[in-house]
Amino acid sequence: MAGCTALAQNKYLFRHNMALKVLFYEIFRDQDLREEVPPWYSPVIPKAVYKSEKVEPWWDVPVYADHQEVRANRVDARFVNHVSEKVMTIEMSRPWISNREKKSEQKKHELWPVKVGTEGAI
Repeated sequence: MAGCTALAQNKYLFRHNMALKVLFYEIFRDQDLREEVPPWYSPVIPKAVYKSEKVEPWWDVPVYADHQEVRANRVDARFVNHVSEKVMTIEMSRPWISNREKKSEQKKHELWPVKVGTEGAI
């Protein structure tokens, strides 16, 4: 796989999604939207959007904004809780050990582009 980046990327994405769906379904169950969590090796793939009066789980759907540039426009999963009026986003990655600090810093700047207290802060 080292010589074929397309194959390596597909394999990475497959493993990424298999691991993420366990966390996704665990949160799903915690919100009383599902009774059991399928095992990681299950062929079940989450739908893009689930509708509920209390919570809306989204799987790999782009984020659109009307009045602000969204730099990180595709989080892996998000939960919109209508009761508590909160949104939880999940971004999962598995960088190499030697690359973790660089990737952590990069993600921090992508997900939090505006510093609190500056003009235009959310």
